[in-house]
Amino acid sequence: MSKKYGKIKEISLRKEWEKETDFSKWLSKPKNLNYLGKSIGKNLGDIQTEKPIGSYKVDLFAIDQSNGSEVIIENQLEKTDHKHLGQVLTYAIKSSARTAVWLFNEITLEHRQVIDWLNQHGSGIEFFGVQVEKFQIGQSNTLPRFKVTCHPSNWSSKKTKNKFFFNKLIKEFGNNFYIKHNANNCIHITPSKEFSWFTAFRATDRPRIGIWWNVRDKTKKQDMKLLNLLKKDVRNGFLKGFEIWDKERIGICKEFKDIYDSETYPAQQRFFKKNIALLYRSINKNILKLEKKLPKAS
Repeated sequence: MSKKYGKIKEISLRKEWEKETDFSKWLSKPKNLNYLGKSIGKNLGDIQTEKPIGSYKVDLFAIDQSNGSEVIIENQLEKTDHKHLGQVLTYAIKSSARTAVWLFNEITLEHRQVIDWLNQHGSGIEFFGVQVEKFQIGQSNTLPRFKVTCHPSNWSSKKTKNKFFFNKLIKEFGNNFYIKHNANNCIHITPSKEFSWFTAFRATDRPRIGIWWNVRDKTKKQDMKLLNLLKKDVRNGFLKGFEIWDKERIGICKEFKDIYDSETYPAQQRFFKKNIALLYRSINKNILKLEKKLPKAS
């Protein structure tokens, strides 16, 4: 018996989301934001909608969890226009963002050339133009797709090099850790699924590598308790080289002249191996302390 296949049809974005605020609400959900993040090689989190930037409000504001840098996202559910281009530039310049993402259904040749020009002339901000599409196969649920049409000039090569680099690192530690997620420029690892993971990253916007651990869910009491114990290990010297970055993060970084120079790879691998193992020991040690204090099940 021959198989029957449903027809693929494109769905109007305005039919799916009547207003751009509806789309922002949909995109702010972790699963959807993660999908966009994977498309541009970023690990997006801490999302805010309608965040004030000067006297204006950006549609979406996020943090790249791999390096803590700010990301602004401007939505447009139809063909690009000058108004939205101006908004993207205003939000990018008035904020401290290192990444600006313009989402649209279609981009004009002129606007594509503007984004390419901005990326080529080193403004210090990475500009992405991402086409949003919705499809349906037969009577199934609709499927979104993010298609990157404009990006920094070296973005593709960085993704490939980072994937190669971290695949090698994963082979070293993969049997000991739970690998939570790979967002092209970082890996997320945890020795226990019950606690937040830590991130090993290679920055895409500066020649820096590093590791950080932070509370992913403030409602998890065990994460907050673990954070306090890790901070103690920073202060007493057990986590040598690590610093307390803020109320919710500890981390360690190292600068290189060029992290994509293969001659520096051995030194980068040594940095990660040494400090991942050190943080791993501290987390395991402190998890055991916490488990001893937990009430036993009756």
